[in-house]
Formats: sequence, C-alpha cells, structure tokens
Amino acid sequence: MELNKIAKALSQAQMELVNGVVKNSKNPHFGSDYADLKAVLETSLTILPKYGLSVSQGSYWKESSFCVTCILMHESGQYLESEIFMPIKDRQGKVTAHSVGQAMTYGRRYLLTAMLGLGQKDDDGNDISINKPKVMKLKKQKLNMEDF
Repeated sequence: MELNKIAKALSQAQMELVNGVVKNSKNPHFGSDYADLKAVLETSLTILPKYGLSVSQGSYWKESSFCVTCILMHESGQYLESEIFMPIKDRQGKVTAHSVGQAMTYGRRYLLTAMLGLGQKDDDGNDISINKPKVMKLKKQKLNMEDF
C-alpha cells in the first residue's frame, strides 16, 4: 500500500494543526480542561480539506467489545486507519445507551487527535506568561585525542 500522497498531504496539514485545538470544556469529575469532540472536529475539518484529506469515523461490536474506528482518507484513494476498543460499562457496571455514546465520543476524539498529531492548548493566556527555558552556555574546552 502506497502512502506517499497521504503522507505529504498530512505533513502539510500538520503545519497548520501544530497550533493545536483549544481546550473548551471542563471535566466535572476531575476538574481538568479538555477539548471536546466538537472543538477537535472544527479545528481539523477546517484544515484537512485544504490538503485533500477527509475523515470517516464509525464503530462496531466484536466479541462483547465496543470498537471505535477512524479512517483518514486522501483524495488519491490512499488512507490510514486506526481503531480503539473502548470500555462501555457505566459506574454501576451496566451497558446503557449513554455509556455507549460516551465511549463513542471519547474514542472518536482520542483517535482523531492521535492520527493527526493534534495537541490541546490552553486559551487562558498562560502560554505567554510561561518563562522560556534558559539556554545553557557551554564552557569552551580544548579536547585532546586522549579524551576519546
């Protein structure tokens, strides 16, 4: 399977995707911020078509397991695909429509960000206030062949 065209298109798209997706939601259980599926889709689906790329996501059941799929396609017909098996039981150990929907949403978000190399960024101004690492100055040292 050739990947030359999709690899080139993906590398070009990643130059724009490098800015990441804004964390726009808060996890009520852990208090952490994250980018929800809508934000991930809005970020990626505004950039991918510029490079002839599109995404299809789905799911299937296999031996009592729930699997979420993602296919990244190029207009040439080349594609990359991945899948992730997701836990689907709720806190009471039951499989419900809500637990399946939650597993699908998490799986779609995780797969798409992983396949695109898409990171999440804070949008609270902290990026500017973080101190840049100091560049270490190396001492000039004369090397002798005996040192090797």
